Amino acid sequence: MIVECIVSDPRDKTLLTEQQKILKDTFPFSNSQVMLTLGRQYCVYAIKANKGFVDYYIIDDFDLDYPTPYPGFMFDIIDDRMSVFWNTKAKRYKESMLVKGNWLAPAKWKEEGDTFYEHLLENCNNEIAEFMEIREKMCLEFATSHIEMMAISLVDGWNQCPRCEHAWKNETTDELIRCPECHQIMRCPSQQQ
Repeated sequence: MIVECIVSDPRDKTLLTEQQKILKDTFPFSNSQVMLTLGRQYCVYAIKANKGFVDYYIIDDFDLDYPTPYPGFMFDIIDDRMSVFWNTKAKRYKESMLVKGNWLAPAKWKEEGDTFYEHLLENCNNEIAEFMEIREKMCLEFATSHIEMMAISLVDGWNQCPRCEHAWKNETTDELIRCPECHQIMRCPSQQQ
């Protein structure tokens, strides 16, 4: 899922009163800085129901090792396709699922709910490693507008990086690919319409 930032100032007066209250609670200080760029597109790594709204967990402009929750009304949905890495299986009602059941997230994150995210914030190695692995996969899944470079399509599924000229066989169905030599992310020619 890809979203585009439409609100980058927590003091935006064009928002509804309830939205302004949520932003004031989320960013309580008058000098609170939101690290979002107006008009920029972001990959959504998880979604959580929160007080009648949803929070999108994205890697903001701080580019930390974990995603940050932002109220969904701060974004327009650009690409509503769900990640193949999100666990969307419904669980039966259990008391223990009251907190854990309101996530749309990768499997371990959904299973552990807030605990997984708290471990990310505490820099627990297992959770950071797991998130970094899934982050790499999810960031290549759907193209965003700020990635303009296109790999050069060769024969029989081979691509070439226009930056370093390294060639490799591509076997992915993702819209973006990463050059194994220089690590440049670019659009996959076989996935372009």
